[in-house]
Amino acid sequence: MNFSSRNKIKLEGGMASMTDLVFLLLIFFVIMSLMANNQTPVKSAGFKAEPAPNEEPIVKVLSNNEYEINGKKTSDYNQLREILIASVEKSGKKSVRIEYDKTNSEYQLVFNIISICQKNEWGFHFADPSTQKNVENLK
Repeated sequence: MNFSSRNKIKLEGGMASMTDLVFLLLIFFVIMSLMANNQTPVKSAGFKAEPAPNEEPIVKVLSNNEYEINGKKTSDYNQLREILIASVEKSGKKSVRIEYDKTNSEYQLVFNIISICQKNEWGFHFADPSTQKNVENLK
């Protein structure tokens, strides 16, 4: 007498459902990482938007070929260097944000800022990400 059954239950899991699950997790983490980088600042009513004390200095090259560092304007390179060094020390961050008008600013003024950053071993980045890529290609 043979009492064994021909219809046995399979205990192994299907690989198709496992790959679907892994693919969905991959999509979830990619979307979450992209959303984490796009944080928008929220301004509450009644408060001025002032830079935090530990925020990196912002150097702007204006269309009249003057520098502006956190609201202070100058056209002298030595003054720029002194103000920039003081601003970086005050902020505590070793990086500078550079903003400039691509059509009306002289590139030499932007290169002056970059040279100050390199001499002091600070990082720098531009307000326009495409400019950052172009400068990294020159290095």
